[in-house]
Amino acid sequence: MQESLRILSKGDLVDLVELSRTIAQAYDATQAKTALDKIRSLLPAESVVSIRIKGRADLGVQAVTGLVNAGYDAEWLSLYEKRRYDRVDPVLSRCLADPGVQVWSRVFRQSKARAEQKFIAVCRDFGLIEGLTAGTAGPRSEATILSLRGRELAQADRHQVIVQALAPVLHNMMLRISRDPVESGGAQVGILTRREREVLSWIARGKTNWEAARIIGVKERTIAFHLGNTMRKLDAYNRAQAVARGSSLGLI
Repeated sequence: MQESLRILSKGDLVDLVELSRTIAQAYDATQAKTALDKIRSLLPAESVVSIRIKGRADLGVQAVTGLVNAGYDAEWLSLYEKRRYDRVDPVLSRCLADPGVQVWSRVFRQSKARAEQKFIAVCRDFGLIEGLTAGTAGPRSEATILSLRGRELAQADRHQVIVQALAPVLHNMMLRISRDPVESGGAQVGILTRREREVLSWIARGKTNWEAARIIGVKERTIAFHLGNTMRKLDAYNRAQAVARGSSLGLI
């Protein structure tokens, strides 16, 4: 790492130190999102997401225990979870097996399996053509995945060096802001389903359960069910906290 840092300019090094300090001082989802937004301003990244998971290269993602999103389409994140793309995502597989930075286009070119090709086609439909992803492994099959989308990210070595330097700092941040499901009594910060996001968006606009049910066209108890799941996933104690956390994570 020390050798690779030599390609950075003095200004890059100053920015990297300041950004690392910001990340190190992030202790909640709002501060974490601010840190990711600063990464977007330092690098030509349109979107950045940091995800804490339990998983292995041969099993994919077993659990998502923390997620901070800055710019990724919530529909894509929900679809990724629903269709279990973690099982066929060649970039994720590489990250779980190799702690280095993965360049999407390079991995995509080397991916020959039919399931991987189908996944790559869906990525292109969502404009996910180029980017960088880095994984940082922890104990007990735990890891943090840092993924950045941007067409220019693969065009300069400095981008990969900065991402590689930031990945372990972000891993520590994710450990601070997202508790282990076992430690938190089963609560898990996860990706909301489309219906859960829809319900939360109406709650965020001040609607009651009854009003949201009339708007969506379901029963009031269905709204309560989805809201309960949302609060559990976001580790929220009430609807106001669920709205605040969902908003800070870019889920609504």
